Amino acid sequence: MTERKGEIMLLRKRISCSILSYIVLYSPLLSWINSCVNTNALTHSYKRYDWWRDMHLEWYALPAVSGMMLDVGGIEFPAAPFSGWYMVTEIACRDLCDPSRYDILQDVAEKMGLDVRSNTTLWKDIAMAEITLSVLDSFQKAGVTIVDHHTASDSFMKHLENEQRLRGGCPAGKTSLQIIVI
Repeated sequence: MTERKGEIMLLRKRISCSILSYIVLYSPLLSWINSCVNTNALTHSYKRYDWWRDMHLEWYALPAVSGMMLDVGGIEFPAAPFSGWYMVTEIACRDLCDPSRYDILQDVAEKMGLDVRSNTTLWKDIAMAEITLSVLDSFQKAGVTIVDHHTASDSFMKHLENEQRLRGGCPAGKTSLQIIVI
């Protein structure tokens, strides 16, 4: 990438983030949306362990992205914010447990009293399941929608069956989609 193109991309990202910040601060529509849907951070607490609150984990209820480029037929829109919903593995596995992110997996395993000296104790799997359950529990307590990976997989398989029945195939087959869990 040339230096000039890099500067343009950085400027676009700054503009996009600035515009979204302005919209969030000053838009009456988003104020109304915020009053209808909890877009604030959820505090992760978990009924099975008292120490869970002491970890002070929070996550946003509504994922919103503004720092990406939308390209429609060669026309580029640098300030095209969009949002969606979370799958529990995105927060629990990727964001909270990845070594390059929050990296809480071993801390949680140790707090649970698991033997972390060997992978053969499957401490990572056990701790990951508890972290995933804690994220689901926190979202459910707050009344915020989140989908688990099993439900998402079942839903896609139903979609695939419907597409096969109605159109004789599906442009996205089950082998093209994978849910990655550490």
